Amino acid sequence: MKKRKTKHTDNSARVWSPSRPDLSSRKRGILSINADHVLAQAKIGYQLTHAGEPIAEVIDKRPHQVEIKDLHNKRWLINLHQLQDIELSAFLEDLAETITNYHQSTPEVLADMPLVDLPDDGEQTIDDDAQHSRRHSDQPAVIPTQPLLARYFQEEFISKMLNQMDFDQTRYGDTWLMDYTDGVEAHIRSRFEDYFNLFDEVGKPISWLRVAGYAILAQARLDHPDWLING
Repeated sequence: MKKRKTKHTDNSARVWSPSRPDLSSRKRGILSINADHVLAQAKIGYQLTHAGEPIAEVIDKRPHQVEIKDLHNKRWLINLHQLQDIELSAFLEDLAETITNYHQSTPEVLADMPLVDLPDDGEQTIDDDAQHSRRHSDQPAVIPTQPLLARYFQEEFISKMLNQMDFDQTRYGDTWLMDYTDGVEAHIRSRFEDYFNLFDEVGKPISWLRVAGYAILAQARLDHPDWLING
């Protein structure tokens, strides 16, 4: 018969759950990155960071679950179903706070927090019915799906755009931070006109990643004028 490990047992994993009821409504938008997409694609050894500092590392993956280990070697079990409506940065902030609070808690507080059952051979299992009831009792029966375009952006486009940025950085460096003689709008318009002229004249495909790159460049310059190099 399996025995539940006590709070003094090191070989146990805690089940993470959102500490704030409004976590799923924070920082949403078409450009947001949902935590479940990132963790679903994360490989063993992937580091989770918050405020530029590592807080945990992925050590195991199972269907719909990811197991991580924090900097104190404490294991945590993340249910991907709970992350479907939570933006990545909000999740990482909450996880960092949860880990900190856990390690600062008194034994009395720890006794009230749920533990994952471990059989005698050390292999981690979960009481499916009880755990499912605890995790999903407060969730709606139907979880809204994400728009297809937003899913494409998160799951495919971001990696393509980052590769394009790496190429452009190697080729052009930080010249995008300098002043444009004719202004950034006129410069970008002329580049777009070049793309379409080549398309019309010789059928050269338009690089939409470069078009998107110019949009990001222009928005970054607008949001951070302090970055600009005035010549």
